[in-house]
Amino acid sequence: MWKILLLSLSLSTLLFPLYAQTYQEQINAWRSRADASLRRDNGWLTLAGRWPLRLPSTTVGTAADNHLVFPQDVGPAQLGRIDIIGKEVFVQLSDGLQIHHGQRTASGRVQLSTNVKQQEWWQLSDASGARQRLAFTVFEHPVSKAFILRIADQENILRKNFTGRQWFAIDEKMKVAARFYPASQHERVGIVNVLGEIAQEK
Repeated sequence: MWKILLLSLSLSTLLFPLYAQTYQEQINAWRSRADASLRRDNGWLTLAGRWPLRLPSTTVGTAADNHLVFPQDVGPAQLGRIDIIGKEVFVQLSDGLQIHHGQRTASGRVQLSTNVKQQEWWQLSDASGARQRLAFTVFEHPVSKAFILRIADQENILRKNFTGRQWFAIDEKMKVAARFYPASQHERVGIVNVLGEIAQEK
């Protein structure tokens, strides 16, 4: 009986290949992924600020006496102080504040990763562990080599009111069959970002 069942399953696999997405389904799946990427925590719709850090220290928060002043209601008056020591970056959090990254929880003085390719986002919480709207990351700019602070507002009004992109209707007549041939050697191309900075990308 089991041999017959296995034979039947094998024949069905040969006769009925695995389901392949249609061209329209592929495009819609890509659009859904792009939409979800915009809506995610720390995505572009949450961006609330981006600044180069001062040497050797930068105070940050919503209060006017900080070196970098966050938008009102996005974080505490005094988040703390960010210190740059050589190639290492630390944040000294104000009393009563905690930050989270994955399963890690930290307070006081915390060393921050500055890897631009794998940015380490820290989510702010209060002493009870309740998540706040502010998250932040620090990375080394690949061109200027300056350390950059980027903050996210998880309750950004742009994120809340985002209704999705407006797309053209899918027309299969616009589909072009092509083959990609990689360069024999790695080449870098200058890509200009929204700030007018040019990054040499592979």
